Amino acid sequence: MEQKVTRLFNETCSLIGDKKYSAALSKCNEALSFEPDNEELLFLKTQIYAHLGEKSKAIEESEKLLGENPEMECAVQIILQFDNQMKTLAKNIIAKNESLRKKAISDLSKMNRPSAAFLLSQCIIHDEELYSEAADALYHMGPSTIPFLYQAFLKTVQAPCAVAYSTISYFGDAAIPYLHEILKKGGDEYHINELIKHIEEKNKK
Repeated sequence: MEQKVTRLFNETCSLIGDKKYSAALSKCNEALSFEPDNEELLFLKTQIYAHLGEKSKAIEESEKLLGENPEMECAVQIILQFDNQMKTLAKNIIAKNESLRKKAISDLSKMNRPSAAFLLSQCIIHDEELYSEAADALYHMGPSTIPFLYQAFLKTVQAPCAVAYSTISYFGDAAIPYLHEILKKGGDEYHINELIKHIEEKNKK
């Protein structure tokens, strides 16, 4: 099966190179029928939609891919290429003007989209002044943002450990696997275990 998928993947790439995008989409879908969770194929599909000028489908598929893998920055680039609103927010969230950055955080927090969660996670990583506001915004977007919070807190030295652990722990049971992962990566053992204990005790009530 793996060899067949590899062959189909290569044939898809060849068709893209020949600018035969409709045929490439058909071939890509055939490969996905064998491996529906293959990220390389799924990203290839977003690229084909982009070549076909089907912007909404390219954005939709990229959002799905990013939702499954919060580190899929290439999917974000497809979204920013076609979504002018998100492109503007991506610029504003790194602007020198703090009020612009705050407005971008507020606007992103109202969007139920993985790309919005991704941009907020980047704010946590890079913005020394507003990382806590970005973390709070992600929290209020709901449990689907936990992977983005988790990745951000692994990559930043700006957020104090207590802030990182506590923010993730607000999600209750859904947070426990991520707290265990942080523990494995050298997180504050006492603090994390106390949070897990708090979540478990809260569930018993």
